[in-house]
Amino acid sequence: MNPASLPLLERFDPSLSSSSSTPSPATVTVLFFAKSRELVGLSSAVLRLNLHPTATVTARHVLAQVIACFPALQPVSNSVILAVNEEYADLESSISLSAGDELAVIPPFLCHHLFSPSLSPALSFFLSTMAAVITTDEDDRIQTLITADPLDVMMAMRFTQDDSCGAVSLFVGTTRDTFNGRKVVRLEYEAYPSMAEKEMRKIGRTLLQPPHSATKVSLLHRIGLVPVGEASVIIAVSSPHRSNGITAMRYGIDELKATVPIWKKEVYDDGGTSWKANCECGWAGNPQSAPSVPAGSPPDAAQSPTLHQHHSHAHEQHGHAHHPQH
Repeated sequence: MNPASLPLLERFDPSLSSSSSTPSPATVTVLFFAKSRELVGLSSAVLRLNLHPTATVTARHVLAQVIACFPALQPVSNSVILAVNEEYADLESSISLSAGDELAVIPPFLCHHLFSPSLSPALSFFLSTMAAVITTDEDDRIQTLITADPLDVMMAMRFTQDDSCGAVSLFVGTTRDTFNGRKVVRLEYEAYPSMAEKEMRKIGRTLLQPPHSATKVSLLHRIGLVPVGEASVIIAVSSPHRSNGITAMRYGIDELKATVPIWKKEVYDDGGTSWKANCECGWAGNPQSAPSVPAGSPPDAAQSPTLHQHHSHAHEQHGHAHHPQH
């Protein structure tokens, strides 16, 4: 068959590539998070990629094929977006995939599901292998942390403290015990860690620039189980004057909720759970507001049945603490 006539992504029989005489196919990995992971029942799948130089596809087409392969995604098909190699993809723009690329189905920070309140096996495995990772930006003025351990407010304060500054503005988001009259026992957070850290660093770099002109920035986020009363997110911003710091701190938490791929689920004492919406998450029910993604929803996935699984493996109501120093 002429390679140019093959679809970019297609179903294939893994056993055909098991022979040593048969070259291993080029593949891409698709990741699923939060609601999409629950619907599909998988954390990832490896799909065959047919490389040919004349191939031109849009992110929308690729997303439609993923949905065709995993029909369980239909309930969220009008609101999920796509990330390619840890960057949000414009659904209408052409993309060029290469062997080894990583795709991610990104649901909005919204969805509802009722089931046992126990932690999912996939999330348990993720947390057991996730070490606390602290990264510092090139100029040593931005600190980011994603961890399953309790957050330390003083770590953020110590990092951002600077003798040239007259203020450290601090936001601490904590788990509260009720939502709409229901008793909340804990929050569960799930992240796309590497992409989340990239997005957090982007926020930090923005806060260092005018009009915010922060001196130092610390962005810390907890994942996994966060009991009532404990912190799930901390943002600290130091600045010469309090007005800039307070504005930067507010921008930082709003932007984090809008662009950083971290999802939260409330767990109630009656056994129910609910994926919660951030009002800042623009594409929840309104895909045109997604980061770098224009209006519209994926076409009917049934029209693009060209993907196949190769291998697979299987929130937040915050209290606020703001402590400017003068």
